[in-house]
Amino acid sequence: SGRDDIGHIYTQEPKQEGERRFVLKRPAPGQTGIVAIAWRVPAGLDQDHLRLRVMASILGEGKSSRLYRALVDTGLALSVYLFDFPNFDPGLMTIFVTLAPGVAHHVVEKAVIGVIELVKTQGVLDEELQRVRRAVKVSHAFRQDSIGSRLSGINEAIAIGDWKYEAEFVERFCAIDAASCVQALKTYMHEDAQTVGYFIAQGEGL
Repeated sequence: SGRDDIGHIYTQEPKQEGERRFVLKRPAPGQTGIVAIAWRVPAGLDQDHLRLRVMASILGEGKSSRLYRALVDTGLALSVYLFDFPNFDPGLMTIFVTLAPGVAHHVVEKAVIGVIELVKTQGVLDEELQRVRRAVKVSHAFRQDSIGSRLSGINEAIAIGDWKYEAEFVERFCAIDAASCVQALKTYMHEDAQTVGYFIAQGEGL
C-alpha cells in the first residue's frame, strides 16, 4: 500500500447551472465603467476550442470585428477586448468593454449579447472567415522572424498539451468552416453558462 494505490486524481469543475453576476465598486477618479462577460470553454486541444478561436477573431479582432463596430463605432464604448487563450484545462472566453462616458452598463451588456445572438441566428459571412484567416496567417508569419518567438510558441503549445499545436495551428484554423464555429458558439456561449461583471468607478451609477 502507499501513495501509488490512490491512483490518478484529477479535479473537474462541475457544470455551471445558471448565469452568475457580480458588481465591483472602487474609487477610480477619471475612469469609466467596465462590463465583463465570460463563458466557460473547453480545453485548448478540444476541436471546439479551435472553432471558438475562429469565432473570437470574428467577434473581437480588429476594427472590422463585430463587437468593435457595434460598440466603439457607435459610441457606446471606448474599447472592447476579447480574451480567449487556450489552456491545458477548460478555461474562459471573456469580453471586456470599457464604457464611453455616460453610457450605462446594462446598455453595453445588451449590445454585446445582441451581437452574439445575431451570429447564432444569421451565421457569419464568408468575407469574415477570409479576413480572420488572412490575419492568422500574417500573425504566424511575423512570429517566425525570431528564434525567441518560435520557441515561445512551441512552449505555449507544450503547456496546452501537444507541441504540434503550434506547427499545425494555421492549417487547422483555416480549415474551420462557418457552420461549425457558429454551432460551437451556440453550445458554449449562452445565458446559463455566462458570468457577467460590472466595474463601477466611484460616483458612477448603473
